[in-house]
Amino acid sequence: MWARHRSGRARGDGGTAARHGHLGLGARLNPGWDAGLAKTRIRHLGLDPGQRAGRLSGGQRAQLALTLGLAKRPGLLILDELVAALDPLARREFLQHLTEAIAGQEMSVVLSSHLVSDVERVCDHVIVLVESRVQVAVTSTS
Repeated sequence: MWARHRSGRARGDGGTAARHGHLGLGARLNPGWDAGLAKTRIRHLGLDPGQRAGRLSGGQRAQLALTLGLAKRPGLLILDELVAALDPLARREFLQHLTEAIAGQEMSVVLSSHLVSDVERVCDHVIVLVESRVQVAVTSTS
């Protein structure tokens, strides 16, 4: 089994209830924290830094969770059902931002989702599990 010692994880269930103010907490808790990346993403997404995460739309919360994960500059980023609750347009936008954010980075991303059609558009490798057993493993040719 292989895993890097640095990892980031983002949950799609709103479980963290973090506020944008937690960007400062992220900086204090993570030696490799990229404050510039976090602030730039928050500004680019048009999010209000003072607004509580619980008051954001589902798509905005997913983007905030991605920002918190990316700013750690992890070697492995685990996104657990982050897009499941989003409508199709918000999912497409999120996956586009994800693709742009990791392009050229020294980072692996594990994206768990029941929405195979979304995953297969952005992932190099797709593995389908049923009862914890691999049923299909496909590598993208694009």
